[in-house]
Amino acid sequence: MFLMAMGALAVLEPASIPYRLAGALNGAVFGGLAGGLAALVLFLVRKALSPLPIAVAAFAGFVFAQAAEYSINSVGSGIYEQAVKPRVTKHIIAQELDKHPVFRLLGEADAAAYQELRNEIAKRAAAGASGSEISAYSEAYVANFRRLNAHHVIIAPPEYLEDVVQSTYAITAYLQRRNVALCRAFVVEGFASSQMRTLSTDPQFSTLLMDNAKVLFAAIAAGKKSPASYSALGEADVELASQQLILKGWTDDMRLALAEPRRLQALPPEQACKVQLEWLEALSHLPVEPRARWHREILATAVQR
Repeated sequence: MFLMAMGALAVLEPASIPYRLAGALNGAVFGGLAGGLAALVLFLVRKALSPLPIAVAAFAGFVFAQAAEYSINSVGSGIYEQAVKPRVTKHIIAQELDKHPVFRLLGEADAAAYQELRNEIAKRAAAGASGSEISAYSEAYVANFRRLNAHHVIIAPPEYLEDVVQSTYAITAYLQRRNVALCRAFVVEGFASSQMRTLSTDPQFSTLLMDNAKVLFAAIAAGKKSPASYSALGEADVELASQQLILKGWTDDMRLALAEPRRLQALPPEQACKVQLEWLEALSHLPVEPRARWHREILATAVQR
């Protein structure tokens, strides 16, 4: 991830690290998603209980990876500029990490974890670890942090859960306006889609992803500090959500498309985006308590993969 050395300094290829990081994080999400989506067919069509629009799950896996992507190159560049003449030191590494929001947010969510990351990077750099070795450690550390803290997200107070879901809505809405083909790629595959790479230099998309990172880290911190209790999703909650979809004129085909990636991918791009956005809109119209239960149900499936 970073430019590191004790003698010879080497710059990592900027295009390679972010997508290996994204792939590592997304693998956990998409690997376990099929069963949940199949169950969602039963929920939407037969009123069984199982949730999840695909892009919400994709978001939880890739948000760390993609937010980190927009920091990786600039962090590496900053360290390089300061380390070409002086040696890379613990102070320089900490200084560079502290400049970037994604790492500051990690520190706010878990100060001990952030300090551990900084110390370990400095230690490995001082020992002469290569850039690829530092990168591999950083990738594993971030992925492990997400897994270890997933349970804190789903016990965060309702307003934090809503922030996470609404930030996903904002990304989907932006992609719908920008390019419906990219929107469908995000809805179906998340950042695992190679098409998302075309957005790597899009400043507005970068801002949205940083916002995603912010609310997710905030949810982790809130879940640790002020955990909330939630009752299980019930039949009444399912009925309320179904009524909202009926008001939007949803057909069984749209419900099936929401649940099955192959059906969703087969839809015209405009329709795929509509399915995702209207599902999240439907939840936003529910009363506070059932909406919170739905958000928790969605995120429980997403962030623990």
